[in-house]
Amino acid sequence: MYAIARNTSKYQSRDKRLRKVQNIEFETLAPDTVEEIIEGRKLLEVWVAKAYLRKKGENPEKYEYYDLRDCGKNLLDNESETVKKLEVFGEHMEKGKRKVRILKPLEAYHAYGDMITYYAVNTLMRYLEAHPELDMEAIVNSMRGKRLRKWINLGGQTMPEEDVDQLRADIRDGKLNTWDEIHHRYDELWENYQAEKLHHAYFALMFLYKDETDVLSKEMWHENLDKAIRIQHFICDQVYESRKKDYENEFRTATFRNEDEKIAVIGKIEDVKFVKQIREETEKFVALIQKYKNTH
Repeated sequence: MYAIARNTSKYQSRDKRLRKVQNIEFETLAPDTVEEIIEGRKLLEVWVAKAYLRKKGENPEKYEYYDLRDCGKNLLDNESETVKKLEVFGEHMEKGKRKVRILKPLEAYHAYGDMITYYAVNTLMRYLEAHPELDMEAIVNSMRGKRLRKWINLGGQTMPEEDVDQLRADIRDGKLNTWDEIHHRYDELWENYQAEKLHHAYFALMFLYKDETDVLSKEMWHENLDKAIRIQHFICDQVYESRKKDYENEFRTATFRNEDEKIAVIGKIEDVKFVKQIREETEKFVALIQKYKNTH
């Protein structure tokens, strides 16, 4: 989660374009990457189920895909000690025939879940902040259809695959003949993207409840808000601990006579720009959620 927060900030600060014609999605957790995370959770469910069945002396190939996922999900959600004792192997991860062991399937599974929750809550809260006339009940009531699963990163701008196919078709058929017309289409797609991302975030969150419910209740939403706060605090703490390791590195420390000299040269860890930034973002994020909970 630290790397995710760091990369988002890094990409934004490194955008040195003089003419920012194209809209770019800088968030590391976006629809395309979250779809990869969702697929990762599905794979872990299947692989854990197969490991469990093999340990019981059963042939996992006799079971259907969705039965394996249900079995694996139950184990990962409710029987952590059982999962820790399994030898879980990934499939089709290398061209060779050697086995690829998944060392921490339980931790990975729940980390992926945290990433989906964090993405969904962030996206939904930002939309609510930008549209104060709405509340979560209105968003839930407006949600129809299914989660859009195929997304394309087109030069930094995230689009549904069907929109990219339509763009290419319109260029091929002569409906878009100039760069200005193409850029205008990009801008239209970006405007649509905000609503599409909201839709995706909601159904990504519902994916975590797999078949338990079709509607996000107020109680469930508030539980996810609390979870997002815990995740945000975890990210903030990990940013500090990561930078602290650098500061306390024995090779770096060896170049200074004492702590005062080190501080005089490289400053205090609390003054590191990204540490201060993530703490400020955490305070704003928590305050935004608390304000929303107090009024809804």
